[in-house]
Amino acid sequence: MALYYNSNNVPQSNNVYHNSNASNKVYHNNNLVWQKQFFIYNNGVIGNNGNIWVHWSAYPNNYEFNKNENGKLIARGGYGDTQLKIISGGYNVSGYSMLHVVGNYELNIANYGEDWFGLSSVANDYNPNICNQYMKIGDTAKSFHLQIPFSFNGTAYFNWRFLTFHKMYISQIYVV
Repeated sequence: MALYYNSNNVPQSNNVYHNSNASNKVYHNNNLVWQKQFFIYNNGVIGNNGNIWVHWSAYPNNYEFNKNENGKLIARGGYGDTQLKIISGGYNVSGYSMLHVVGNYELNIANYGEDWFGLSSVANDYNPNICNQYMKIGDTAKSFHLQIPFSFNGTAYFNWRFLTFHKMYISQIYVV
């Protein structure tokens, strides 16, 4: 959502100040009209500390991962109990309370797939302890926009655990 002040656009990555106090939300007539957000990944651009690490638990030749395929993170699944684990560099999430993951999936091997998305307080920890959400892939291609609440101040790491038999595209990862 855009906020204009004296004909100037205030980016959602900036703070808005009122009486010298930073605010991450602006209301008008009790309606939220602007909210600060931080993009971890946005259509091909990795945020500050721009790192994304990948780890395979087994069968690495059956997985593919690309950090920027047409502006999207992409993973393609293999078979068996293989997991592709993706984690980001650390980001200060103080003042934020909701993780957003936007993307879509396609089935291309079998009608099965599972994904976990979340935030961890520990680098290279693939089991998010701040927040997480499990998503089971259905029978048809689907777009999604997950909103995962959390309560944490400090450095957090984005996690994506990808389990077999589907193709997943992530276009945006951000916190508000």
